[in-house]
Amino acid sequence: MSAAALETKRVESEQHLAHLRAAGVIGQKRPITIRASPPTEGAVLKPNQKIVHLQRHAQGFHNLMGDLYRELGKSFDSTGMDTTGSPYVLPELLDPPLTAVGREQCKAARPVAVSKSPQVVICSPMCRCLQTALLTFDHLVDTPSAVPFVAVEDARETFGAHTCDARRAVSEIKKEFGHRVDFSEMTTEEDTLSFDTTGSLRPRETVREEVERVYRLLLYLRARKETELAVVSHSSYLFTMLNAVIDLGDHADSGLWFDTCEIRTLLLTYEDNDA
Repeated sequence: MSAAALETKRVESEQHLAHLRAAGVIGQKRPITIRASPPTEGAVLKPNQKIVHLQRHAQGFHNLMGDLYRELGKSFDSTGMDTTGSPYVLPELLDPPLTAVGREQCKAARPVAVSKSPQVVICSPMCRCLQTALLTFDHLVDTPSAVPFVAVEDARETFGAHTCDARRAVSEIKKEFGHRVDFSEMTTEEDTLSFDTTGSLRPRETVREEVERVYRLLLYLRARKETELAVVSHSSYLFTMLNAVIDLGDHADSGLWFDTCEIRTLLLTYEDNDA
């Protein structure tokens, strides 16, 4: 990662952590507690456990723009609560793809990916995540060991306010990725989460709404038949997951902001709480 990208990582993690704290969502009690720990090689999973490989997408053009803005001394709020001076609202950044650097990051991550054995790859439906999943887990695409790649709306980045976090119509995305990715779980053609009926961007999704969406995705993973899964998603979304929804216990380092294209493996244990 460049010096500008590392500075972006520092600034945005600080901004988002303050955002979570201000919303009072850290440490909330829920009907099901989800705990995370490093997996033990060769250990037999219990019925209430899953191995999950979390991956942040590789560098997209919006990430590049954010880095360039900071290199030029421009500061902005990355949470979407204040979009003044933010490059993330540029109309050219609708559902941005990976940069050349991003594609190279995916190739560099393949040795790590090959060491994993997910039985399904769950993807945010955003272009940058679909590209990252297919390029990184290339060994699982169109091969004898191929597994399903499934687009899931709940895995996408915090939506609203930022053009870069709005997706295209499903029919358009399917023209690029439909031969390799299953879009059957996408329930709306247009991005009604990001845009209102006039085509204007909606306000930013609230922290509590995002937290509930993350929790819902984790319950979805639990309900799936697979015991080992990969989830390719976004920086803010994964940061919220690991700092406001999953109980990391003594493994706080697992909640640090993801580098672009980083893969992090966790053992998730689901514990039903008494009513």
